[in-house]
Amino acid sequence: MKRKQRILGILILVCILGVTWPIRVSPASPKILGLQYTRKFKIEDVGLRSKKITDGEGNQLLLVPRGMKTPKEFHNLPVIRIPVQRALFASMTQVCLLRPFHNQEMWASVVGVTSPAEEWYIPEIRSGLQNGSIQYIGDGYEPDFETIQALQPDIVFSYGGPNGQFKLMRKLSELKIPYAVDNEYLETDPLGQLEWIRFIAAFYDQEQAAEAYFRQSQTRIFDTARKLQGRKRPKIAWGMIYNGKVYVAAGNSYVAKMINLAGGDYLFKQLVRDNTALNIETFYAQSKDADILINSAYAPAVPSIKAMLSQAPILEDLKAVRRGQVWSMQPWYNQRVDQNDQILLDLGSIFHPEVIKDRRIENFLKLPPR
Repeated sequence: MKRKQRILGILILVCILGVTWPIRVSPASPKILGLQYTRKFKIEDVGLRSKKITDGEGNQLLLVPRGMKTPKEFHNLPVIRIPVQRALFASMTQVCLLRPFHNQEMWASVVGVTSPAEEWYIPEIRSGLQNGSIQYIGDGYEPDFETIQALQPDIVFSYGGPNGQFKLMRKLSELKIPYAVDNEYLETDPLGQLEWIRFIAAFYDQEQAAEAYFRQSQTRIFDTARKLQGRKRPKIAWGMIYNGKVYVAAGNSYVAKMINLAGGDYLFKQLVRDNTALNIETFYAQSKDADILINSAYAPAVPSIKAMLSQAPILEDLKAVRRGQVWSMQPWYNQRVDQNDQILLDLGSIFHPEVIKDRRIENFLKLPPR
């Protein structure tokens, strides 16, 4: 009888509060959200729509819906009221994960970013910077902390890893401004990158929308990869020329994974360290038979094959250069993490135009000779 009364009480609570997350009788045994492609963060349902977040650097936060009590079992954790209404983003790649929700309130929550208006290709952010509703707080490593304090953010999204914003995080801790580490840029799988949409969604109470978008993107990526497998693979060289070196992605990197999914043969798959700096002669020796060269600099910086060869004249004899198969990234490339399925289609169209036909390639630019 007592058990029936307890279940009835829970059902009544669901009806009153409109709870969408599962209500658990004992918050001592939280439900962990199953992640498929990343292990770099964790979300645990601790009951009554509250969630415990473990971010990309192992920090823990408690997300509690506005107007609801904080579960007493987690009183020792920093509490963030959700949905957040004032968020500061310290990376472009994080911001673009808001786009799939098509939610004006989520865009309106962005109060600060670490790149100026002219560098943005997301209309909501550029217009916000132009009209003053979003503030440019300076570089993510050396921001204006007085501006950050004045903005009174509910949360600051930062990033860690080898090039992490640790000075920013230390100062935020000192100022008692909560932050969460979003390390999607460290993922080696395109779906691992995209899975961070679930991390961002948790702060906005939008998990169902995130799940739906992730599943749709996953299906599109699998469908594209299926079309391109089993065909003769063109040889692909991919690297960024800078100061007499060529920086090349490792064989277990995001770049290598995308090339493989798109039906290409990555010529540097034996590399074990990401962003390996090769001298230009070594890069030439390993790339001389490449069918396609992707110069991973932004197209405005390297607008033509001639401009690229001014940095590395030896590359003039590469097969890809002789055939005119040299591509660069469009300047908005890093603001499209939410569209890895479309980036894969672009690569598939470059590698296998006989399969993916008549596609308007959006994220890469084929370089003209001059």
